[in-house]
Amino acid sequence: MSQIYFANTLSNKYPEFFHRLEAALQKHSVPFALIPHSKDIWARDYMPIAVGEGEWVQFTYTPDYIMQAPKLIPTLPDMEAICASLGISPLKSNIVLDGGNVIRYGNTLVMTDKVYMENKDIEREALQQQLKVLLKAEQLVIVPYDLYDYTGHIDGMLRFVDANTVLVNDYSRLNITLQIRLRNTLRSNGLQCKEMIYAPHPTNYDSAQGAYLNYLQTDMVIFVPIFNIPEDEPALTQLRSIFPHHIIEPIDCREIAPLGGLLNCICWEMSMINF
Repeated sequence: MSQIYFANTLSNKYPEFFHRLEAALQKHSVPFALIPHSKDIWARDYMPIAVGEGEWVQFTYTPDYIMQAPKLIPTLPDMEAICASLGISPLKSNIVLDGGNVIRYGNTLVMTDKVYMENKDIEREALQQQLKVLLKAEQLVIVPYDLYDYTGHIDGMLRFVDANTVLVNDYSRLNITLQIRLRNTLRSNGLQCKEMIYAPHPTNYDSAQGAYLNYLQTDMVIFVPIFNIPEDEPALTQLRSIFPHHIIEPIDCREIAPLGGLLNCICWEMSMINF
């Protein structure tokens, strides 16, 4: 079982949430550790991406939603210090890409087209080829991003069930155009779609409430965010049906949801995973 890492700022800034998370991980004997020198809780986005045994790629972490918000610039991490403390030496890339915009299963990657907006100086086909080479993938699927999610990340929109099937948010009541585009893009790339219950906050578009797909998955357990809303139990039931060989463990995420991220956003794996 791979060890899960969290930014040490998480336990400092949200101790009650972290204690719940810690208890859930310990309940299922999931090993975890803290990333030192962090300035922000969203470890997934700024940490290197594992591409093989002892191999990582460090993309450039200068997302527009941070660079255009002066108050957030101090949260940019010192990646030299973090990587040195963990004893890793990633390959560095000038491509701007958040880890939250990368979902992988085997040799297939899925990202949103926000990656094009962040790298306008690179021709699209060239960018795709560079990403496949850097991340050692054979297929890269680019899908439209949810315009209500300012980060443009994929991890709150889509997750793999297996090599041929993906779960996507059910946008049918909110944005049928996005749903149709997602389905068409995924199916044209050989991926079958299943719609997942989705219950975004009715007034706070920055909140990640109701994005049940932003879960933390391990070999045997899927830790699922819940929000004390009516959709929680149906979402858990749906995931238990879809992943019958996993334990589905709910974690109350009401403290961090208003910040725009959930469980996949706060975790990082040093080793390559395929979920």
